[in-house]
Amino acid sequence: MRRIQCARAGGLFGLLVGCMFVAAAARADVVTERPGSILIFPKVVNTGGRDTVIQIGNTGNMMDHARCFYVDGRPGPGGVPACGNIDFQIWLTKQQPTHWRVSTGRAMDARDATGENKGLDPGLVPAVPDGFVGALVCAETDSSDHPVGMNQLKGEATLEGPGLDISKYNAIAIQGSAASNSGDNSLALNGTEYNRCPADSLVNFIPDGATDPVIEALGNRGRCVGGSNANAPCNHGGQCQSLDCSTGLSRVISSLTVLPCNLDLLNGVPTRVTLSFAVSDELEVKTSGSLSFSCWASIPFSAVAALSSPTITTQFATARITSVFGGPVLAIADSLHIDSAANGADTAVNLHMEGVDSATTTRILLP
Repeated sequence: MRRIQCARAGGLFGLLVGCMFVAAAARADVVTERPGSILIFPKVVNTGGRDTVIQIGNTGNMMDHARCFYVDGRPGPGGVPACGNIDFQIWLTKQQPTHWRVSTGRAMDARDATGENKGLDPGLVPAVPDGFVGALVCAETDSSDHPVGMNQLKGEATLEGPGLDISKYNAIAIQGSAASNSGDNSLALNGTEYNRCPADSLVNFIPDGATDPVIEALGNRGRCVGGSNANAPCNHGGQCQSLDCSTGLSRVISSLTVLPCNLDLLNGVPTRVTLSFAVSDELEVKTSGSLSFSCWASIPFSAVAALSSPTITTQFATARITSVFGGPVLAIADSLHIDSAANGADTAVNLHMEGVDSATTTRILLP
């Protein structure tokens, strides 16, 4: 198990956010910096010492209702997620923010003027079970529980743990049309009722398993060889009594969390998706790979050779992620940066989304 020492590592690992970043290009219809009518949090966990804090805000000047669903990505029979859901409703007054920890949920309690759940209650929010991995989807509704396109919801997720490790990403917002919304439980992501999902997602990254250039330059990149302080963390031989430091021991371990835009929450039928990865390194050497999943997945970069060292020999590379079967996806990436003393910190990032899904049948089907 990795050992987190954020007090020592915080200043160093604050620089590492730039190690996984996105390039500027044509925008997609979905957004992470503006409010929308559907909010999607692709990665929500309560497992392995990690928890998730959800923040949702009503940016408008009218009361906003939403129906929310935790999508269960835990492996079921045969390793395929059952893709069931846990549903609840929230109500937000004008300009009201709210938050909750997914491991505990949020009770309706008029006395919570202080403490972690301080603020107006949005309604009863259930806890997810221990071991939960999956996503959260919230859709705006009117007071009669019919979907609407008010575009007032914005959100963020904070991933906490193990230990003191913290990383954060923005919810993905899909904007809707107030005039074209049918008000039924089939949310059409077709560019008319709601905006389309992206055609591609792009991410710049350090190859999985490679050394971290910031740690190698400034941090504990090795261990002392021999001498009375053998195995002590070091950056160069001068820190070792034997004057010998075995460097190159830092590591970057990354993963991609993906959720299909086609979601059948009514019947709990998992959508099968095949992703294509087109990778280009700093020397414009191109590699590719593919991988399939159902319902929801957290995919280690190491599972795709084109995203890993030693397939990629340069410090950085760019991947274009495209769904070739099952419809478009929404995703985030996160990377764990570890030095030779097992200090580590995780960074979560929203991917750059480019183009729009060409299909007209992409939809989220609500119960």
